[in-house]
Amino acid sequence: MASHEIVVFSDSNAMFRPDAISQLTRHFADPAVGAVSGDVRLVNDNPEFSESEGLYYRYERAIQAADQPFIR
Repeated sequence: MASHEIVVFSDSNAMFRPDAISQLTRHFADPAVGAVSGDVRLVNDNPEFSESEGLYYRYERAIQAADQPFIR
């Protein structure tokens, strides 16, 4: 059970930039903010991996973009 003020969820294969957590958490200074999401950048040089993962993330981003009108 998490009991901290801020909890970070991530895929196990994600690598964070050194400043990623501070960039994400700074948004919580606004009391109207309840959740924050980062952006995934694919860095794998394997074309087969990049193609399938790229398709997945393009689909995910399209869903996120469609949700934007509902996010305040």
